[in-house]
Amino acid sequence: MAARPPPRTLAPFADIQKLSKQAIYALHRGDGEDAAAKLVRAEELACKLAAFIGDDSSLRHGSFSAALEEVRAGGLMRRVRGTLTHMRRASGG
Repeated sequence: MAARPPPRTLAPFADIQKLSKQAIYALHRGDGEDAAAKLVRAEELACKLAAFIGDDSSLRHGSFSAALEEVRAGGLMRRVRGTLTHMRRASGG
């Protein structure tokens, strides 16, 4: 049977993903400030982890790519909501 990784091994990936999901939930609630803070923190953690992983493509799959996907989804949602809000204001709505 394969050895299981220590519990903290996957924690950075989970932290990035959790912050990103929380940011998306904050956007659904209309709390843009909280969402922005969580996305910034998730991006900081992802950058640190990317620097650690470096060019080792075998480490970029799985948990890390899933975490990055969640960060991108949160960032995209934030931009789309901001654009829609700007369009509504510009049209007088």
